[in-house]
Amino acid sequence: MSNPSQGSSNIRIINCTINNCYYGLRPCNWSDIIIENCKISNCQEGIHLTSCGKSEDMPSKHSPLINAVINNCIISNTNTYGIWGRGKFAYNDSTDISYLDGVVVSNCKFKNCNGSSAIYLDVCKNIRTCYNLINDSARSIWLSSCKNAVIDGNICEAITNEGVFTSLTSLVDEEYKPRSKDIKVNNNTCISCGRNGIFVQYADDFIISNNFIENCSLEDNTRNGIMVAANNGFVSDNIVRGANHSKDIYVTSGSDQVFCNNNLASIILDSSKK
Repeated sequence: MSNPSQGSSNIRIINCTINNCYYGLRPCNWSDIIIENCKISNCQEGIHLTSCGKSEDMPSKHSPLINAVINNCIISNTNTYGIWGRGKFAYNDSTDISYLDGVVVSNCKFKNCNGSSAIYLDVCKNIRTCYNLINDSARSIWLSSCKNAVIDGNICEAITNEGVFTSLTSLVDEEYKPRSKDIKVNNNTCISCGRNGIFVQYADDFIISNNFIENCSLEDNTRNGIMVAANNGFVSDNIVRGANHSKDIYVTSGSDQVFCNNNLASIILDSSKK
């Protein structure tokens, strides 16, 4: 293989079985990757997607990972993450970012990803996580400082924390962390979550629609079916059921321009603008 800092392209990994490794697979600076029909179990991390290079290099000097498709894989019994992906960020320079671009995770099965999350993507863009089945894991889908993401048609059940969760990256100081942008969370099913079924925060321009949430807030009865702490978005046509959660849909006071229309869920707007 070529120098990893220069990257490789057009990689196909198909029909592999991988057990008892630190990383099941670790594509680094690759572009146009397909990982399909693989079984990965009993690893620290299932699939680790990242850009390589010296730690002192600026992200603009790296060739980022581009276009990674992970389809129809089974990932189980990981100590941290099922799939982990992260771009690069210049310390104290929010203008020098190398996003992982074009990450697709579809039709995969995750079980017992107990350390942190089945799918975790940090500083990524043009993301699709669709039609995955996630069971018995710490979190299902966690996006951190990502943009242009579609989370659609996933089924999450028996999750310790949230079914869908967004946050800020931990790569840089607070003042330089970019918010997530253009996030669509549609047509997902979240059943038996310890905390919120869906929690979108630190985000702008979002849609949360046509999701089914049942029996969330099992941890302490103070969480919600859907919680929003974000700006410029729509929450519509979601169904929230169960007796454990505090509120069906809760929009925090710091949210701005959030429009809600749900026929089968009660909505609490905490002094938010509508």
